[in-house]
Amino acid sequence: MGDILAARIASGELASHRPIPNKSVIVQEFGVARGTARRTVALLRERGLV
Repeated sequence: MGDILAARIASGELASHRPIPNKSVIVQEFGVARGTARRTVALLRERGLV
């Protein structure tokens, strides 16, 4: 999931250093738990993508 969101940022579908879909949207789109969505957002932040 993190790689998918990172690829969307790289392709320009999601703007780099701009807000990404909120955790609730990520939970619904990917069918994951809220904690998983939270960790994914934290990982993207660590990688400097958001």
